[in-house]
Amino acid sequence: MDNIFKAIADPSRRALLHALLDQDGQTLTALEERLDMTRFGVMKHLKVLTAAGLIQTQKKGRFKYHTLTPLALLDALDTWLDPMRIHPSVRDVMTLKPHLAEAALPDYTPDFEMSCTLKAAPKRVWQALTNPDEIPHYHFITGQVLRDRARLTHHASDGATLLETIDLNVDPERRLEQSFRPLWGGETHTSLVAFTLQDAGGHTRLTIAHDKLGTSDTAMPEAWARYITNLNAFLTHGTSQFAT
Repeated sequence: MDNIFKAIADPSRRALLHALLDQDGQTLTALEERLDMTRFGVMKHLKVLTAAGLIQTQKKGRFKYHTLTPLALLDALDTWLDPMRIHPSVRDVMTLKPHLAEAALPDYTPDFEMSCTLKAAPKRVWQALTNPDEIPHYHFITGQVLRDRARLTHHASDGATLLETIDLNVDPERRLEQSFRPLWGGETHTSLVAFTLQDAGGHTRLTIAHDKLGTSDTAMPEAWARYITNLNAFLTHGTSQFAT
């Protein structure tokens, strides 16, 4: 497996793989045109890819053609990813990923959607939505938020974990898509939340869409209304009297 990751670590070799993905079965001469290097240099890269099992050659007449053999890469990725698939949050996010493309369609309707105008510029709203130090000031269930790369864990004042979100798509100051996994009850259900920010003359039009809700998520509309009320108060006054 090490030789596979070593092979794809080089940008020139990745360019050759992309070239074969675009048009499989190319000669050395054709692949030379994709890289700004000597014929000998291209041959060396192809030799590494062949040794890793990522491509193979087939001779037809006077020419040798290079074709992809993606099974070696798929096997390596499965070996790497299978242990992580066991973790519920990772497994759920992998399930939600294909849903993101569907949710981006213009005529798509989520399970729940709410819009409001916040008295702050998009840059300031984005900071409040994504900064773990600011979230506890307005999020009514959160005493502390910890970030580990794309993962945010929300904790109560007693340390109990209440909510886990993972950033799936991030377009700064415009759109944030997250998985949403509540942990305060019994059985957990991972859903999908999208925050869309639009400039409104110095203020921000914020739209929250919540999709893939479960049957036990009937209180979400009320919860999001409280969330927005507290967020607006925090942005306006620098503090939030949590809505009850």
